[in-house]
Amino acid sequence: MDNLQLTIELGSGVALGYRWINGEGIVARLALIDAVGREFDDYVARMDDSGPIDLREEGIIETGLDYTDGIAHASVSQLDTDRTVETTLYSSYDKVRAHSVRSNRPRSKIPIGGGQFKSRMIDIIYQPARRCTFYFRGDRERLEQLFEKHFTDLGKKTSAGFGRVQDWGFRTIDADYSVIHPTEDVAMRPIPVEQLDWSADTETLTYKTPYHYRRWARECAPPGVKVSGW
Repeated sequence: MDNLQLTIELGSGVALGYRWINGEGIVARLALIDAVGREFDDYVARMDDSGPIDLREEGIIETGLDYTDGIAHASVSQLDTDRTVETTLYSSYDKVRAHSVRSNRPRSKIPIGGGQFKSRMIDIIYQPARRCTFYFRGDRERLEQLFEKHFTDLGKKTSAGFGRVQDWGFRTIDADYSVIHPTEDVAMRPIPVEQLDWSADTETLTYKTPYHYRRWARECAPPGVKVSGW
């Protein structure tokens, strides 16, 4: 296993659904695409109906990451700015699909007050970052394979142009920064407090993928707080 730093050069700001992006979540998504193809959204939807399941333990995906007591050696996102910007996205009906509107009488107008062609305004908060860093411990060859084949963007609302990836690259480093910072002793990802001797602060967080399973929430040391004993 290698201690790795992943540096991502960005062509546009990153829209976040939360305060950070879980590195394990990115790798698991790429591994799921690798395993089941681009229909992975349907696969996840079906899985949600019967879940939660750990895709790795079920043998469905191979992430290439190292794990200790069920914790992936994968940090959260380290963006090069803390600044946030709020913007509004406006959507209108899709002219390409306008012909699909069905009615019992001919339509002279597209119904934009409701349904699939409803006009919307969506407020988006994004960080105008140009670089994002993750730290991993794992099989470099497998991770590079997954990123080379399937990694195209970062964060939320990528179809609107956010999180466009210009370049990325792994490099091997001397120490493991993926779980706890080796010199500053701060959490680099959510860590269940039951696996620690001490944490300066705690929050209820999910700690493994898929991170949207709230039933997997535990009292954790959040990224950035002082910890000891892991």
